[in-house]
Amino acid sequence: MTPKTNNSGSENSEVAPMTPPPEPPPSGTGTDNAEPETEPYTIFDKRQKVLIVVISSIAATFSGFAGNSYFPALPALAEDFNVSIDLINLTVTSYLLFQGLAPSLWGPISDVKGRRVAYCFTFIVFLGACIGLALANNYATLLVLRCLQSTGSASTIAIGSGVIGDITTRADRGGVMGVFQAGLLVPVAVAPVIGGALAGTLGWRSIFWCLAIYSGVFLVFLVLLLPETLRSVVGNGSLVPKSILGRYPLRFYQARTRTKWVRQERPRKKEEKKSVDLMGPLRILFSKQAAPMMLYTAVYYTVWQMTITAMSTLFEEKYGLDDTQIGLTFIGNGVGSIIGTLVTGKILNVDYRRVMDQWNAEKGQSSLASDPETDTTESSPTKREKVGESNPGNNLHRRLSGRRDSTTERPNTGDPCSSPEQSAESRTTEPKTTGTSFPLEKARLSRLPYISLLQCLSILLFGWSLNYSSHIHISVPIISTFITGWTAVSTLSTATTYLVDIFHDKSAAAGASLNLVRCLLAAAGASFVMPLITNIGVGWAFTAFVGLQGVAVGGLFVQMRCGGRWRET
Repeated sequence: MTPKTNNSGSENSEVAPMTPPPEPPPSGTGTDNAEPETEPYTIFDKRQKVLIVVISSIAATFSGFAGNSYFPALPALAEDFNVSIDLINLTVTSYLLFQGLAPSLWGPISDVKGRRVAYCFTFIVFLGACIGLALANNYATLLVLRCLQSTGSASTIAIGSGVIGDITTRADRGGVMGVFQAGLLVPVAVAPVIGGALAGTLGWRSIFWCLAIYSGVFLVFLVLLLPETLRSVVGNGSLVPKSILGRYPLRFYQARTRTKWVRQERPRKKEEKKSVDLMGPLRILFSKQAAPMMLYTAVYYTVWQMTITAMSTLFEEKYGLDDTQIGLTFIGNGVGSIIGTLVTGKILNVDYRRVMDQWNAEKGQSSLASDPETDTTESSPTKREKVGESNPGNNLHRRLSGRRDSTTERPNTGDPCSSPEQSAESRTTEPKTTGTSFPLEKARLSRLPYISLLQCLSILLFGWSLNYSSHIHISVPIISTFITGWTAVSTLSTATTYLVDIFHDKSAAAGASLNLVRCLLAAAGASFVMPLITNIGVGWAFTAFVGLQGVAVGGLFVQMRCGGRWRET
C-alpha cells in the first residue's frame, strides 16, 4: 500500500490526510501490527536510536583522537625529523585547515547520497592516511599525510550531526546532541594521555598504528550495524533505498522495531534527481541567519584550540615535564569538555520545553498539539488540526537551495517553527527552517552570555598563571583548562543544536559550514600562537585573545536579537 504524500513542490497541490489508510500494515512492520493513528516521526524505537547515536558518537571520536593524541608527541617529532617546533606546529595548522575544508565536501554528499556512503568513504581515506603516517620517514610526508588524515576524520562530525537531525525532533535534540558531543569529546580527555604514553614508550609511530587498527575494526562494525537515516532517501525509515549499501541493515531495523508504522512504497512517477550542492555550506555560512552565530562560535573555539596547541610547549618549558606528564595535563581539559556537553544537552532540552510551554500558554495551546516534531514513536499520537488552513512560508530554505517553490497549503498545527515545504518522502518530516514567532533564540541561546564570560575568565587565569609559573602551582593552569574545556564545548554544542534546528533538511551542510569557519580560524590561530607568546609573553598574549572574544560576543547578541526576524524575511 502506498500512503498519500504531500508533494510540496507542485502548485495548488492538496495536503494528504494525516490519518493513514484503513488497512493494517504488512506483517513484519513492527512487533505490534495494530494500525497507528499517525505515522511516527521515525520508525526507529528507543533501543535502535541508542545504537545509532552510539555508533555516530564513536565515529566522531576519530577526529579528536587523531588530533589530540598528536599533541604530546610534538617535541619528539621535532627532534626525530630534525626540524623546529614551529614547523611541527605547522602540521597542526594544516590538520585544522583540512578539518575545516573536508566537511564542505562530505557534508553535501551525505545530504544527497546518504550517511552510510559518506561514512564509508571517509573512513577508507582515514585508514590509508594512518598507515602512511606510521611509515613516514621525512617531514614533507608527515605534513601531506596529516592533511589527508584530517580529510578522512573531520567529516565524521558533520555527518554525525546529520544523523542526529534525521532521527530526533527539536524537543529532544539537545539531549541527544549532548550525548553525541560527549562521544566527540572523549578523545579530548583520554587521547593526549594515550598519545603521551605511546610516544614515551613505543615511539610516536605507535600512535598512528593504533589509529589504523581502531579505524579498520570500527569500519567493519559501521557497515554491519549503522542503517541509512537520510530522510530524503528513507523518509522516516519506512522507505527502502534503491542501493544495496542503503538497504542493509535498514531492513533488519524495520523488522525488529517496536514502533508501530506503515510500510511505504516510493512513488512510481519519476523522482527529481538531487545533485550534490558543494556551495551549500558556503551559502549557509554567509547567510545572515547563521553568520553572526558562526563567527562568535568560531572565535571562542579558536581561542580554546590555541590554548590546547600551546599547552605542550608551555608545560615543558615552564614546569619541565616529559611526554607522559604532558599527556596527563590534558585530563582537566578533557574531563571538563565531557561533563560540559552532557550537562549542556540536558539544559538545552529543559530550556526548550520551558520556553515552549510559556509560548503555548500565551497562545492557549497544549505543548503536544503545537509541536508537530513531537516524536510519536513511544507516545500516543497527537490530534491533528483541520487540513487546509494556510501557514505563511519561509523563504530561507529556497534562497539557500536556489529553488523557487510555490507555497502550498498544509495542516496548521500551531507549530511555532513550521514551514509549508515538506518532502514527499515523509509526511512527518521536520520543517526545513524555523518559522514565524516562536522565540527559538531564547530557548537555545539565552545561557551563552554567561558561559562566554566564564570562558574568558578561565583563559585569563591560564595565561597569567603560566606567566608567573615560578610562584604558582601547576594545578592552577590545569584547573583553568577544565573550565575552558567545559565552556568551550558547551558553546559548540549549543551552536550545533541551534543550526540543526534552523537548517534541518541540510543539517550536515550546516555542520560543515560551522566546521569550516571554526577550523580555518583555529588553523590561523595555531600558526601564530607560539610566536605571539614568544614576542609579548604568555600573560599578555592570552589577554589579547580574551579581547578578541569580547568583540566576537557581539555576534551572539546580534543573533539573539535579530535571528528570529531574519528567518521570517
